[in-house]
Amino acid sequence: MLEGVRIELYGRLDRLKRKGGAARRLAYVIELLVEATRGVAEPKVRLVLGIDYDGWAPLMLGLDVLIRTGMEASGALRLSGLRAHPGLACVSTMKLWRNFDARDLDEAIARVEHDLPTAFSPGYSADFITSFLREMLDTDVPSPLRVVVPVAASGPALAGALEDLEVGPLGRQTRLAVSLALEPSRPRRRFGARRGATQHVLLVGPACRSRIDAEAPFTAIIAPSQPDPIVRFVDRPLGYANAHVAAPTPTGVVEGLRRAVRFDASHPPRFGAARAAPAYPDDPARRAWTAHIDALQSLLRARPHDSVEKAALELDGGVNGADPGLIADLFVARELDGAMAAGLLSRDAHWARQAVGYALTAFGITFRQPSASDVRGEQWERVARPLARIMLVLASSDEEMSDRVFSERDEEQRARLQGAMRYILEAIRGAPERPAPDVRGAASVAAIARAWREFFTCYGAAAHPTVIASVREAAEALYAANLNELSPEVVDEPLLRRFERHRSRRTAAAIELRYAAAAPAPVARRIRGLLAAAERDPASGDELRELRLLCYLGPIAPGIGAGLALRSMAATEQAHAITDEAAAALARVTQLIDYYFRIANDLAFLDDAISGDRDRKRNAWTVLVPGHLLGRLRERAVVDALGTCRRVAAWIHDELQRELVDLEGRSPHHANWLRRAVAIGKEVYEASHYERLCRDAMLAILGRIEQR
Repeated sequence: MLEGVRIELYGRLDRLKRKGGAARRLAYVIELLVEATRGVAEPKVRLVLGIDYDGWAPLMLGLDVLIRTGMEASGALRLSGLRAHPGLACVSTMKLWRNFDARDLDEAIARVEHDLPTAFSPGYSADFITSFLREMLDTDVPSPLRVVVPVAASGPALAGALEDLEVGPLGRQTRLAVSLALEPSRPRRRFGARRGATQHVLLVGPACRSRIDAEAPFTAIIAPSQPDPIVRFVDRPLGYANAHVAAPTPTGVVEGLRRAVRFDASHPPRFGAARAAPAYPDDPARRAWTAHIDALQSLLRARPHDSVEKAALELDGGVNGADPGLIADLFVARELDGAMAAGLLSRDAHWARQAVGYALTAFGITFRQPSASDVRGEQWERVARPLARIMLVLASSDEEMSDRVFSERDEEQRARLQGAMRYILEAIRGAPERPAPDVRGAASVAAIARAWREFFTCYGAAAHPTVIASVREAAEALYAANLNELSPEVVDEPLLRRFERHRSRRTAAAIELRYAAAAPAPVARRIRGLLAAAERDPASGDELRELRLLCYLGPIAPGIGAGLALRSMAATEQAHAITDEAAAALARVTQLIDYYFRIANDLAFLDDAISGDRDRKRNAWTVLVPGHLLGRLRERAVVDALGTCRRVAAWIHDELQRELVDLEGRSPHHANWLRRAVAIGKEVYEASHYERLCRDAMLAILGRIEQR
């Protein structure tokens, strides 16, 4: 079997031997094979085993192609400390090594053979840098962030462009600072934010290229124009940076930065360690949450009337009280136990992982936060528990009903959802109780309806009537939105298609009547402005994409449920705790929160598939990509769609902050709750998604919120 084969070792075996057991036996077998084939002078095949190798392996082995298997996302490539060089084609694939077969290898080699070698540009032009910085300012890019960009433009051209930006948007903000390094002997020129900046862009001219190495280590390399899945690199030590393919446009580069930040948060470097099993494996037969949650549930069942703070003090009481992390775990344990008993939660691993995240979010919003009747925040559980229950009810509606597909045709799915939602809405409206409809998933539907009846029975009489009406209104909008997601007329509005072709005033008036009239005031103004701009300029592609997105969000955004959950917090208070004006302001803010988090949720699944969400429904960015486009045209449309989503999300976030200021003047504690909710949700979606983040990642997010 080994005839004509020489087995070689690159690396070392000593650490493998020190592990003992099977690892040690494997090391000795490798040594025997290497020794047995050492005499093959002219091998037909050299089989080189790389074990515990250093970063110089690609160069020392003379590799032309490096295939990196098991990448966590399309368009991303881990270097893991390997020293790349311009002649090396790095191919990434999400397939695991054990599934990578001969056909995959042949396809990878064929792609490299047909790929033209990359010609690296000396740097970007002044126009590109100007557009890139404008995109950074207009887009909601996660902080903190440090970006190094090579430039090839002349010093005067760059300085002039930056000075023009300085008197405009760059000088009117406090988030982004820009430094320009053109000559080693001269100090950097600085533009933008002077103090407290959370994002820094360093522009490096050709004479200062050594500055790039001085800025290391990097966490990511953006590779514009490179043909996914092939990436080539300049001859520079890149350490453990991950590479991300991006479109060669300012919008594409900014989107690449966002993907890189999200990737690094979800998949930190392992520095040679074995790939760890996820905290909550996607295998229903295995544990859905860590064992200590089960232990805490048993403890709390024995003391059902104790607060989690009291239970934590008995377990971990010290001079400064119990550890907040333990209090959070106890809160999660109690809420998940209750949801399981109520039939809202199953042990399906990814669903249970989300449930942990939702319970921790309710904890983070309310923990020791004051309210109208509890200025010291000591009774925070009175608000936290119903908030967590409503969040789990909404998640159950999504996981067990709206997003559940029972191998059914579209019309069958719609009929099932209509029957289920009619039954749930009867419970929300207080209609007489009747048996659950005979549909698939009937047990979950009954549990959801029962939870709503319990909520309104418990809080409906004492809460402010306007708040209760607002909760019911938001609940009806949520379940209507779940059906709207399946409607072709909503995801591809004929009125908008007609307006894109003809720009008639009559069609614009119909769009305004249908969408602006029902939208929050800032969105309504924006829709009217976009219609007017599109009528004036028939070639205004950006305005049309934004218009389509806002019109899509109107009937769809309430389905995210964030606004409904946050309105329910006010329903847990006595009627005198909120005025009519504050209740109206609360409704306005929560409407915008739904718009903001609908976009964030849909973009969070971008790494998984170009088709968007995990089910067959379209979403906020895929509705902006025409289905008939292929190849480069489709890639361009995707980049434009993502840019539009980012800009609209950033604008909505700004409007949201203004509405929160208004709410704070009317009801400070409600504004505080909602600010915390927005901050937590923003970090979750920037890092990944509730479906992916484990308990430790969620606790880290809550810790950062507390430090602000």
